[in-house]
Amino acid sequence: MATTTAHATFHVLREAIEGRDADAILRLIAENAVMVNYDKRNPPSVPARLEGKAAIDPVFRDIYGRDMTHEIRDEVIGEDRISFNEWCEYPDGLRVIASNVLDIRDGKIVRACINQTWDE
Repeated sequence: MATTTAHATFHVLREAIEGRDADAILRLIAENAVMVNYDKRNPPSVPARLEGKAAIDPVFRDIYGRDMTHEIRDEVIGEDRISFNEWCEYPDGLRVIASNVLDIRDGKIVRACINQTWDE
């Protein structure tokens, strides 16, 4: 049963991400979700950490409101966890890859761990 829920969540999430639909993505975020982000400005010793859907909301609205493409690749769907790489590209050719590990409970994302790498 949980695997079916994770698969259903991933299906909706993939369509929302690739369609740049922040509202649909946010409907999948639990009210008490936690997002941990690692990138050049947020190294492992000091990651960016957001707690609660209200804190995560503006980040996703910014990301998916940008003029760029998003493509999901390399997905792995477990019983209560989803992992995938998100390949993004801006119109000028700048690329970003984000590796995502999401914990799922009752069809909602309760924890997101994201590692980002940017072209420079």
